Amino acid sequence: MVQIDLFYDLLCPWCFIGKRRLEQALRRRSDVDARISWRAFQIDRDMPADGMDPRDWFRRRFGAEDAAERKLANIHAAGESVGIPFAFQRIRRAHHSLPLHRLVYWAGSLGCADRLVEALFAAYFVEGRALVRPGAVLDIVEGCGLDRGSAEHAVRSRLGEAEYVRDRKAAVAAGISVVPCFVFNGRYRISGALPPRFFDPLLDLARNHAGQERGAAD
Repeated sequence: MVQIDLFYDLLCPWCFIGKRRLEQALRRRSDVDARISWRAFQIDRDMPADGMDPRDWFRRRFGAEDAAERKLANIHAAGESVGIPFAFQRIRRAHHSLPLHRLVYWAGSLGCADRLVEALFAAYFVEGRALVRPGAVLDIVEGCGLDRGSAEHAVRSRLGEAEYVRDRKAAVAAGISVVPCFVFNGRYRISGALPPRFFDPLLDLARNHAGQERGAAD
């Protein structure tokens, strides 16, 4: 088994692209049995709790308006290559991602994190849904086949905050500063939304390492 810890943020379009490219890489590798664990890494910890105008946030993230437009165009083109029709013009509110990460941790405890991450990315970047609204987020949770009431309880109980602190400390200890970042079997790391072929050497290393550990145990 190859364990992949994927450090990501639900506010980051490159993380959506990186997710799809990793999935493409894994589909090409029938010889690799992999498990993905989602590790929260907020790229903007100063985001107001009620979010902000996306145009202001894109400028804050990518620079002056012209530079931001060029970078968004590059992201749009990269998204098309993996079947993501980014619709940045539909976004009405950039969101604070920590509450969403907490829900992903909760979904992970049910074995449904992949499904929820995909749905949240698509709701924000493709549909332009306002993920600062709890009702809208719970609609997405319910659309993934998860229990709405249980999700609401998870939010009220602040479930997932300990996991967030754990993963933030792990990222700092490992020197991770850019997402998406993929860590294979806790040993081999690659950052960025790279084409699928770039994952192959690390998948080989991680698979061989897992095999050596099994052999030593026997």
